[in-house]
Amino acid sequence: MDIINHPITPEKGKAWHFKSHQYFTKQAHNVVNEYIRNFSNEGDVILDPFCGTGVTAIEALSLKRKAIMMDINPLATFITYWTCRKINTDKIQNVFGFLKFKVEKIIKEYYELDFNEAQKIKPSYWYPSKIKLPQNSDFKYVEDLYTSRQLASYSLLFHEINNIEEEEEREFMKYVFSATMFKVNLTYWTNANRGEEGGGSSIFGAYRYHKPIKINELDVWKNFYNRFKYVIRGKKIWNDLTHDIDVNNNLTVITGSVLDLEKYIPQNSIDYIYTDPPYGGNIAYLDLSIMWNAWLGFDVSQESR
Repeated sequence: MDIINHPITPEKGKAWHFKSHQYFTKQAHNVVNEYIRNFSNEGDVILDPFCGTGVTAIEALSLKRKAIMMDINPLATFITYWTCRKINTDKIQNVFGFLKFKVEKIIKEYYELDFNEAQKIKPSYWYPSKIKLPQNSDFKYVEDLYTSRQLASYSLLFHEINNIEEEEEREFMKYVFSATMFKVNLTYWTNANRGEEGGGSSIFGAYRYHKPIKINELDVWKNFYNRFKYVIRGKKIWNDLTHDIDVNNNLTVITGSVLDLEKYIPQNSIDYIYTDPPYGGNIAYLDLSIMWNAWLGFDVSQESR
């Protein structure tokens, strides 16, 4: 095999999955694709022990390789699994319709109240309570990251998602729920050039739970609905791209440390490794993931941090 001796212009924002679920760093899909294409063959086993959102898996699978993805952060492996997994989009749209029937009217009524009245709303169902955020946060607990109606809306929505009977459909909706949360919280920064909904979270801009001077309260259901439509469009593209590939049986996702690699993967079983290790002390991935891991019920030990 020859080395790659030509420049590759990154096309980071063009991939079908780029906006499916936010994370702290993402590889440009076309760069990953060219490396895997050049340095491996069809049927080879590709490993990424710092998988992030699973870009390596997506490109490996699309090139008819087998993918083993690993990360110490359960949020990362959750994102990777559900971004890569093929699903029946017709079935999941029917499930969404039922979910919409259960929650849309109630949440809309929350947002018809003036702000002071809305502050009196209390969540009717479970939410992560008294889970501390990192010391450099402007908020003490996870529940402090939302206005009263945002928290009540999330609580209701998550409750109804948990009532979905089929596990695959239930977990996929949790993926959409998790993807919604990256922006709809009190760390949200507006972007004057992109309009009221075109901003992002300070969790990804300042790499901490920063509270902006001006609070912008986004609508939970509106953003969940829009995120669902975006994710489903992406899934349809992925299903078409991989129509002749057994994606679900060629993908292995492991939550664990690369230091324990031999516990999960036999020696001499990997053909090629493509990875982008974390940026040292610059981004505290696990601390910054507390909000998502709390809602999704993922346990992260102090040793992992």
